[in-house]
Formats: sequence, structure tokens, C-alpha cells
Amino acid sequence: MVRYSLRFISLLERERPMPDQIAEKVISIITSVKRIPPDAISIESTFEQLGIDSLDGINVLYELEGAFNISIPDEQAKSIHTVRQMVDGIRKLIADGLADAASSRNSA
Repeated sequence: MVRYSLRFISLLERERPMPDQIAEKVISIITSVKRIPPDAISIESTFEQLGIDSLDGINVLYELEGAFNISIPDEQAKSIHTVRQMVDGIRKLIADGLADAASSRNSA
């Protein structure tokens, strides 16, 4: 029997591509703001590699907030340096929003 540690599985999950709607939308928005081809962007791309400066970053965040109907806190935005971090952060904000909405409905 083969046993995998959680750490090994976690590493595999990080290396696996994330072809999901959130990642696709983030890449689409970066493509639009930076006017670069989508195939030049991977989930592992850093903002530095993509040439995203502070003004581009603000524009990307603004577009993402509108696209996903979320608000990205300034402290969180300052710590995002890769496409993966952006996707993971948005996924968490969406999940937190859904959990808050469900909690509000259940307590009403």
C-alpha cells in the first residue's frame, strides 16, 4: 500500500495547474490591463516577471474587485506578488463572503 503524507500531497497540488474560472478570469484581467498575450502568463508568474508596477497593480485590483464583487483589503493587496497568490486570495474572499451570507440567512 502506498501512503502519501499530507505535505507531499500539498506539494503536488501546488505544482498542478489550476485551470479554473477564478484563475482564468485573473489571467484575463491581467492580459487586458497589461496588453500581453494570455499564454505569457502562468499561475506561477510573478508580478515583477509580468512587468506589473504599482499603477498596474491598482488597475488590476480595481478590475478584479468589480469582476468578483469583492473588496480586497489594502494589507492583503500589499502582500500579493504572484498570480497564484492573487487567485488564492480571491478564492478565500469569495468563500468567506459565501460563508458570511449563509450565516446571515441562517440567523435571520
